[in-house]
Order: sequence, then structure tokens, then C-alpha cells
Amino acid sequence: MSFRTRLVLAFGLVALVPLTVLVVGVRREMTARLNRQAVSRVDAQADLLRNNLARLHQATRDRLRRYSQELAGSNQFRLAMMAGDTGARRWLIDWAVSAMEASQFGMLQVQDSAGMILSSGHFRNQFGRVDRVFEPWAERSAANGVLIDATTPDGHIRVLAAMDSFQFAGRRYLVTGGPPFDLAQVIATDDPEVSATLALGDAASGPATDPVLARITLPYLAQLDSTSPDAATIVVTRLPDPMLALRRSVDRWFLAAIVIVVSLSLALAIGIAARVSRPLQELAAKTEKVDLDRLEQDFATDRNDEIGTLSRLLGGMTTRLRASTERIRDAERRAVTGDLARQVNHDIK
Repeated sequence: MSFRTRLVLAFGLVALVPLTVLVVGVRREMTARLNRQAVSRVDAQADLLRNNLARLHQATRDRLRRYSQELAGSNQFRLAMMAGDTGARRWLIDWAVSAMEASQFGMLQVQDSAGMILSSGHFRNQFGRVDRVFEPWAERSAANGVLIDATTPDGHIRVLAAMDSFQFAGRRYLVTGGPPFDLAQVIATDDPEVSATLALGDAASGPATDPVLARITLPYLAQLDSTSPDAATIVVTRLPDPMLALRRSVDRWFLAAIVIVVSLSLALAIGIAARVSRPLQELAAKTEKVDLDRLEQDFATDRNDEIGTLSRLLGGMTTRLRASTERIRDAERRAVTGDLARQVNHDIK
């Protein structure tokens, strides 16, 4: 491996290693912070959802309490229940319709202790029908809202209902109702990474696959389906797509930065290596021509760096070699002359 190649590789590693460490560290820290922020957002959204549910449920219970008090103190209700007055009974049948419109409820229903529907705002013609689906949940609704799929003439409507009751003439009457359930309105978020879904039955208790998950469970009732699950769960999750897109974007920028920095470093290394190796190659070529018979190579230079020092040393070496060669040749000439003189002297004798 040549010196130039080693120099280029060294420059490339010097540029690549710190940048890679920086990229990995920044990406890891960014991911950790994004995860923490996402967890905080999901927790905040879960708390907001719980507060919204509690607020809606309390408002519904307060409205139903007023309706119960209104019915318990109404002469029309007394006439309908005690005297069987036709006009009062018609008033009672239509009462839930008008009350539901005033309260913007999606469902409102009045039943007696036997489960018979006395007035139904969401399905007027249900009066006189016995429905004991809601009665077992009357006490539990004091602490939790009940998600109800109530029957309507066109199908059903899903409401977040509450239940209240009142006593009249020794009998208990149940008032059930609530506003339409809109999950998007309840969660009330514009965060693209937070999503909420409603799951019924076994789907609500399945394993969580998302990194962050909040669950809020509500009792669930369906008027026409006695085999329906008895629970519904609002699942609040953090969507990975926005964060994944951000990570990919950051990775692309980091990759582009690495390519640019490494390319510039290699180009700079090649340039520097060429400038460093060229005078060395020239010096090597001159040194290669040095021979005892050819000591005329000129190593003179005006460089003040290490290469200039080496060139001057080689120049001094060739100068000493020339002087030594001259001395050797002169000694040889004297030796030959002495031998010749001795031979001539011998011949003369």
C-alpha cells in the first residue's frame, strides 16, 4: 500500500469516525426525546379524555336529575299514573321527545319498576314495551357513564348515557338518556400522533402492540342484542407514522451529510497526498540515479520543510561521496605510479 493511499484512508477515517459517532448520538438522543414527548402527549390526551368523559357524564346526570325532579313533581305525571287520564298519558308519551330536543340528547327514556317504557324520545312508538336491559346498570351509572346503542326507527344511535331514578306512589321510575357519542369530539385533539379507537368485547382486552397505550373502559349496552359484550374500551394510542417519517427524513439528511463530508475529505486528502508525495517521488527518482560513477545529481532546494531537509542531506551525502571518490581515485593513481616506479627501478638494476 502506497503512502498516498494510506494518507487518503487516514483522512477518510478521521472525517468519517467522528461524524458517524455524532450522527448516531444525535439520532439516539432525538429518538429518546421524541419518545418521551410522545408518551407525555398520549398521557395528556388520556387525562383529557377522562376529564371530558367525567364532565359529560356529570352534565348528563345533572340534566337527568332535573328531569326526575320535574316528573316527580308534575301534576300531569300524577294524572297519567294515578287517574289514567288520556290527555295526561299522551303528554307523558310525548314528554321525552320534547325534553330530548331541548337537551340535545340522542336518547331519553322513562320506565317504571316493571321495565315498561312510559316515554321514549329517540323512538316514540316504543311506549308500552317492556325493556329491562338498563335496570341492572342503574346503580353503576352513578360512577361511570354507560355506552348505549339505543334503538331508533332508522336503526340505532350510540350515546354516552347516564341513569337516574325517582320515587312516586311507592314505585321506582328510571330515567335513562344521554348525548350522542362522538369519539373525535370527546378526545378533542389535533395531535397527528395521537389516535383513539373504540373497541367492543374481546377486541378491547387484546394485547397492546403500540409502544404507548391508554385504555378507558365503559359499560356497554345494546337494546336489541342481549348477547352483546358488556364493556367497551376507548384505546388511546400513539401513531408511529409521523415519528417514523421524521426519523427517515433525519436519516436522509445525516446520510447526505456523511456523503458530502467524506467526499470533501477524500478530495482534500487526495490533493494533500499529491502535494506531499510528488516531491518525494521526485526526490526518489533523483536518488535512484545516484551512482559512484554518476554523482552529479543536484539536490539543491529552497524548501524549508522536512522534504527540503532530506533533499539537502542527500545533496550533502552526494558531495561527500564525490570527495571520497576523488580521494580514492587519487590514491589509486599514486599507488599505480609507485608500483610503476618500483618496476622501472627494478628493471634498471
